[in-house]
Amino acid sequence: MAGRTEPGTEEMIGMFVNVLALRVRPERDQTFHGLVNQTRRASIEGLAYQEAPIEKVIERLRPPRDPSRNPLFQTAFSYDEALEESIRVAGLTIEGAAPPPRTVSKLDLSIEVVERDGRLEAEIEYATDLFAPETIRRIASHYTTFLANAVRSPNRPLCEIPLASEEEHARLVTQQSGDGASYDPVVLPSLFEAQVARRPDACAVSCGELRWSYRQLNERANRLARVLIARGLGPEKLVGVALPSGPLLVLAILAISKAGAAFLPLDPAYPTKRIEYIVGDARPALLLTDAAGATAQPWTMPILVLDEQQTGRDADASNLSDTQRSQPLTLAHPAYVIYTSGSTGTPKGVTVTHEGLAGLSGAQIEAFGVRSDSRVLQFASPSFDASVSELCMALLSGATAVFVPGLHDFVGGSFEAVLVREAVTHVTLPPSVLASLSPDEDLPADLTIVVAGESLTADLAARWSGRCSMFNAYGPTEATVCATLIGPLTGNEGNEPPPIGRPIAGTQIFVLDEGLRPLPVGVAGELYLGGAGLARGYLSRPDLTAAGFVACPFGPAGGRMYRTGDRARWRDDGNLEFVGRRDDQVKMNGFRIELGEIENVIAAHPGVEQTAVVVREDRPGLRQVVAYVVAQAPNEEILAHAASQLPGYMLPSAVVRLQNLPLTTNGKVDRRNLPAPDDRSSVTDRSPGTEREQQLCKLIGEVLDLAEVGVDESFFELGGQSLHAVRLLSRIRSVMGVEIGIKTLFQAPTAALLAAQIDSGQIAVITRPALLPMVR
Repeated sequence: MAGRTEPGTEEMIGMFVNVLALRVRPERDQTFHGLVNQTRRASIEGLAYQEAPIEKVIERLRPPRDPSRNPLFQTAFSYDEALEESIRVAGLTIEGAAPPPRTVSKLDLSIEVVERDGRLEAEIEYATDLFAPETIRRIASHYTTFLANAVRSPNRPLCEIPLASEEEHARLVTQQSGDGASYDPVVLPSLFEAQVARRPDACAVSCGELRWSYRQLNERANRLARVLIARGLGPEKLVGVALPSGPLLVLAILAISKAGAAFLPLDPAYPTKRIEYIVGDARPALLLTDAAGATAQPWTMPILVLDEQQTGRDADASNLSDTQRSQPLTLAHPAYVIYTSGSTGTPKGVTVTHEGLAGLSGAQIEAFGVRSDSRVLQFASPSFDASVSELCMALLSGATAVFVPGLHDFVGGSFEAVLVREAVTHVTLPPSVLASLSPDEDLPADLTIVVAGESLTADLAARWSGRCSMFNAYGPTEATVCATLIGPLTGNEGNEPPPIGRPIAGTQIFVLDEGLRPLPVGVAGELYLGGAGLARGYLSRPDLTAAGFVACPFGPAGGRMYRTGDRARWRDDGNLEFVGRRDDQVKMNGFRIELGEIENVIAAHPGVEQTAVVVREDRPGLRQVVAYVVAQAPNEEILAHAASQLPGYMLPSAVVRLQNLPLTTNGKVDRRNLPAPDDRSSVTDRSPGTEREQQLCKLIGEVLDLAEVGVDESFFELGGQSLHAVRLLSRIRSVMGVEIGIKTLFQAPTAALLAAQIDSGQIAVITRPALLPMVR
């Protein structure tokens, strides 16, 4: 065409990069027909630049480099027409030969579709290190189901085209309810009184030298309950409890429940301002406390001091009936209100009814093997809903609730000795606390450990599952403590974190997309909970209740489900896999990052005992991923380990070493109190600290023609490509006498990481003399 000139190489590369930047990104409401047209236009536009040199494109884009992956794309789709089986040319018959079997996948996943005799045949090639055969079969099934539905309704929005078949969809909806024995819904006082009738003289509460039998505890609780009823307390009333963990706390909780009211735990260890906020928001009608608690706060409500007043010593000690309460106690009445941290920065009270307690206690007792001779350690803070779980596990099975004064002071010290001394058989711990203990210490022979509250790492599960009976439990406060559990763990779950199991009896689990449609096995979505264990909602916050508790589109009308904010997916074995928090999925430099994934990789290093990863913005506009570790290994080794499994954009910018991770009173990692990194923790913008790092920085600068190179700057992000890499490795060999492979450079692309690899002895040092110029 007159006046037209072919674009030069640089112009071609620039245009091709622009095409990649504008790659097909279907909108939520886009139709399948629109997606096909958009893909066609993008493909045609991309073909115009097919002669752009791939190395130049990579150099311009500077993608994260990984020797195990194609730098531009990891999945591919191709379509072609089948060739004729034979071709006759000038009397010759040419027949195709079968290609040799392929043993290596060039990409993570590729689909090749061939049209043959009016049929479409697809072949999937995949990396066996990444995908299991059953996963590929599932992908193929979902793909064909999607195509069939899309062809039938090409103008239907993509988000509404199902991946699962009708049979699978029905199974996802109907088989997401908990298995196991069913439990008669009974209010908490009746559940406890059934154990009193069964074993009246057995030990119910143990604390040091103090022992209360079931009969003694029940009689004390009945007397105190009559005092509360005389003060006008009953169903729909709220009673504050400011008592440390111990027998008086159990007495107060049972008495309040027997009176029909709901208890509001106020942990004396909480800051004054937090307690003031909770009291002002909940407005309890009465406070039960001890002498120390009575003067600890400027309380604004009537107070009943349990250890000073003779609270109904002469009152009737027999069990109460509904006729003696202000109104009959039903399953729909609140059992307790517990305040959790709110996303708005202020705590919110979760109102939990009696309806889920029977299922909770029954599921725990059955799964964990709690017997009448069991001893259940009461570890959790009274303001944490795990304390309700511990109490129900003990007192609703006829076992003994074991209290140890100053128990949390033993964590990290002689906690294991406490377990032996108290003959503990069952204990519930957050992973952060369990990580500080040693499975090599003397432990009770029949110990059962339940892990809850945080994600359980594969390393922690492997360390402890062979030493005791270990369970992994999951559940938010809004679902009566526990929604799913799995165990006993075997320690053979692999390098991935153990799943969180299956729903307990009376609980429904749904993994849904943004349109509240069930997602098939293997597809991650938001986790929703339903069933009898759901809380009533948030106290005096109808707006938050409406946002968190939504109508359930599955089952009878009027059903509700709770939106957890957690992301999960179903596995082939029917267990649920926790993926991460919806709000823990952050975006850094255009990349979407799952902080939990970084934590799991760092935690897998044998020299790391505990870790937490957060995003900080200590200076306006400067956001960085920071890793906090309790570790024996040096920072450089930890980073090298992370770099071997994570792309560069996911590596922490700083590593902060701590003696212990700060914990909340609930035993979880207190992320708000993690210290800001100092200059010594930063792994960006650092100057070389050793002679080896100085040499490597200088050599990288020479190869890339840069005046200055930071010790933590990636060779590839600075513009390095394959030819540069060969030159760099050659220079390192000549100058430093060290033989480094190209794969090592991809895994450790900075001077700091390379120096750490050399120092650790993982890289061979050349003993023969380097080649030098000689005089003829």
